[in-house]
Amino acid sequence: MSFFHLTYGEKNLKLRPIFFYLSFLFQISLSGQIIGIDLLQGQKSVEIPFELKSGFIILKVKYNNFLPLNFILDTGAEHTILFDKDLNDLFGIPYDKRVEIMGADLSQKMFALISRNIPIKLENGVTVNRDIIVLEEDHLKLDEITGLSIDGIIGGTFFKNLIVDFNYSKSKVTFHHPSHFEYDQLKNYKLVPLEIINNKPYVHAEVFFSSENQSQLKFLLDTGASLPMLLHSDIDSSLHLPNTVIPGNLGQGIGGKLQGFVTKIEGVQLADFDFYKPICFFQKWDRYLFPEIRVERDGIIGTDILYRFDLAIDYLNQKLFLKPNKQFKRKFNYDKSGLVIYAFGSKLNQFYVKKVLPDSPADLAGIMQGDEILKIAWRSTKSMSLNKITNHLSKKEGKNIRMTIRRNDAKMKVEFKLIDFFEPKSIN
Repeated sequence: MSFFHLTYGEKNLKLRPIFFYLSFLFQISLSGQIIGIDLLQGQKSVEIPFELKSGFIILKVKYNNFLPLNFILDTGAEHTILFDKDLNDLFGIPYDKRVEIMGADLSQKMFALISRNIPIKLENGVTVNRDIIVLEEDHLKLDEITGLSIDGIIGGTFFKNLIVDFNYSKSKVTFHHPSHFEYDQLKNYKLVPLEIINNKPYVHAEVFFSSENQSQLKFLLDTGASLPMLLHSDIDSSLHLPNTVIPGNLGQGIGGKLQGFVTKIEGVQLADFDFYKPICFFQKWDRYLFPEIRVERDGIIGTDILYRFDLAIDYLNQKLFLKPNKQFKRKFNYDKSGLVIYAFGSKLNQFYVKKVLPDSPADLAGIMQGDEILKIAWRSTKSMSLNKITNHLSKKEGKNIRMTIRRNDAKMKVEFKLIDFFEPKSIN
């Protein structure tokens, strides 16, 4: 289960001096154009291809107009962030300010540096200048978690003031000038009320924990989170969650791994669109530990729901447009082995077991933390991606899995059957 979420812009008065400064770093580009509008280069719209990998929208960019890097397009983040300071230092790029940031779990504060007016060239040839937040230390290690080479994120400030059209069906994102956009293009879309806070989009959705237990909650629309949805487990003391929950690694934030648990809930309704039995992640958010921090949301709606739509976000007029695509009715799958697997190696095509869920099929088969996975069935994992391995372990309950693993210098074969952790009649 490899997911990513980054939060550092939700604030209160005590933290406001830092974030107030950050909010005004990115208003005007070097050319004097308004940030976001400068992406259009005088056109009504521009189109940029993306790759959807492991639930992330990956944009290929040339950093400082030269270095090819992969950035996640992340509506759940406010700013553009470079993870590896060494990449910035290669060019001798100076830093203007050092700022304090808060990790996604709100448990620790860290520091980042700001470089100004860095040229970012997008894959369609458009180049814009942006101020970049550079982490002093890369705590994320997303390559291990996702099996992808990811160098940073592009947050909402990058494309503020625009209408952003995410077409998952055609793997492209289109930026539109709000003054020249013809809304008739979206006549088959459902219009949904939207709130933009710190260049991040929020919507309300109805969550059904059971037929008698439901709540309307506020969600961040987060393309930087590959999970279906996440809720903060202390949102409502009256909530009674299912008994069938499993501990899980919810993802990776600036401060490290986000811990919580995973289950299926009865359903969620976003506007007129219903999702039955979605996988839901729960993160404990201790509001009493950090009472000075104002949180703008009750949870997150991530890519595993969002990619089921073609959607457009009107950042200027605060509107959301949704149209189901061919993925809309796809079932919500999850890893049914009990394994947490990380990638390593120069090509990220070697895999080891980071964690084994107690009493899971993998645990009962004897797989241990630190084992290297060499083969699945007859196929060498060197020809596979981490996403393909996870998909293989997310198949139907009862699917027989055969693996060849290496522990220290010894190779061994193991075999187990996948189970549905959230159904009472699982295979033993």
